[in-house]
Amino acid sequence: MGSAVLMLASAGSLYVVLDHQLQAAIDQGLRQRVADIAADMRTGPIAVRAEELFAQVVAPDGRVLAASRGIAEDAPVLRPDEVQR
Repeated sequence: MGSAVLMLASAGSLYVVLDHQLQAAIDQGLRQRVADIAADMRTGPIAVRAEELFAQVVAPDGRVLAASRGIAEDAPVLRPDEVQR
């Protein structure tokens, strides 16, 4: 009984740690992609690199300025409240 509780607690702890690390890695990757797109925008016309599978550049007023192939350019993917987060 005691070893089952210990295993359950260990599994729970491992899940929490791995979930946190995965979320941190995803956030870091997304921040880097945003930085790359922003740097491209500062040096030239607003465009999304061909290798970006899913990216959209949206103006403060909600207009889509550029998007990856396969993403509709007529409507933003995120709602304004989602962008604020």
